[in-house]
Amino acid sequence: MLTALSSWATTLSLIFGGCCANALTLEHLTLTYPHFGSLITFLQFLIIALHGLPEHVRWTWLGPRLKPRQDSSYLPYLGQVSLFYLISLLNNAAFGYRIPMPVHIIFRSGGLVVSMIFGWLIAKKRYNVTQVLSVFLVTVGVALTTLSAKQPSTSKASASSELRTYLSGIGILSAALVFSGFLGLLQEWTYRTYGGPSTSGTGKEADMAGVHVLPPLSWVYLCSHRSSQRSSPR
Repeated sequence: MLTALSSWATTLSLIFGGCCANALTLEHLTLTYPHFGSLITFLQFLIIALHGLPEHVRWTWLGPRLKPRQDSSYLPYLGQVSLFYLISLLNNAAFGYRIPMPVHIIFRSGGLVVSMIFGWLIAKKRYNVTQVLSVFLVTVGVALTTLSAKQPSTSKASASSELRTYLSGIGILSAALVFSGFLGLLQEWTYRTYGGPSTSGTGKEADMAGVHVLPPLSWVYLCSHRSSQRSSPR
């Protein structure tokens, strides 16, 4: 009994303590620095890559070398790396277009309808009425939240400008959902071809690092935006 209660307490503290604290911190940061998204993406990928990099790299007299994978080659991960990084970059960049945090979180639920459409068109999947109705209701909720979150402005010119900015942010999030659908199909094909993800804790860390290790190399792009991100509080 005590073990079960301890397990539940740990789970709830990690969910409401970790995730909620992270969301509140991210919201405060993006409200102060709305164009901080690409730097957040870079640091996110860099930290996870450094944490799991030892599982992927071995040191030789010629320098670091990638360890060979037993379950698959590294090639299928290149597409996942590109898509995953692009999705994260787009999601974080949307904060620069005055997208509220609740909308940002809820809008990602719209990926259900994208995944269902791609699954039907590309993967030739079939869905029953309950599944279609459930996704439809979620999509309606996402649409209502997105439309109701835009606050009216007193000035007509200001309202028009803010609406364009808001719609641009929604467009960026929509593009991220489309890429997420392609990522899901690619992951499904990879697991079907080479087997599922590693089941051991070490293997999972290695897989996670494999998806995060290459995107930090795009720091050249981020450096060109560094000065504006560090000096543009709202």
